[in-house]
Amino acid sequence: LHCTLSGDVVTEARPEVRAAGRAEASAAASLRLARLDTWVPDVMVGLTWMDMRMGDDAWMPMVRVNVPLVSGRRWDARRAARHDLSAARAGASAVTNTAMAELRDAHARTIGARDVLDRYSKEILPVFDASLESARAAYVAGNGDFLDLLDASRSLLDARLSRDRARARYE
Repeated sequence: LHCTLSGDVVTEARPEVRAAGRAEASAAASLRLARLDTWVPDVMVGLTWMDMRMGDDAWMPMVRVNVPLVSGRRWDARRAARHDLSAARAGASAVTNTAMAELRDAHARTIGARDVLDRYSKEILPVFDASLESARAAYVAGNGDFLDLLDASRSLLDARLSRDRARARYE
């Protein structure tokens, strides 16, 4: 289990990170629109039917141009959009950092569980096997007690159970 932990893996795998990235893109688009709204005039073109009481009815074209002047409301909207973008960037960074921390934590728990499983297989179980064989040899030779043999057998079974639990945690 040798891998590198990168932000790309987290970005591709976690929906909350993708959602935070989309929120940041949305805030950036809102800021672009707020900047345009500050400088670009609004143009409205229309055509309306005029009902004349004394004469012929006719169509009347309309053109309306709103030129943005120094308006505090538009500048406030731009400032708010800038703050929203900053908040979205901070939120995306926080979500990515949280996801990376969770990934690192899971990786560390996996490595720890693997190390415990290796220790049971290579160090602990051989000791209990040797202890059981020693108790069995002592009992056969008449130097040991049957309860010592049962205790060594029970200890070996407990160690195997612990190894199997460690394997389940690792898997």
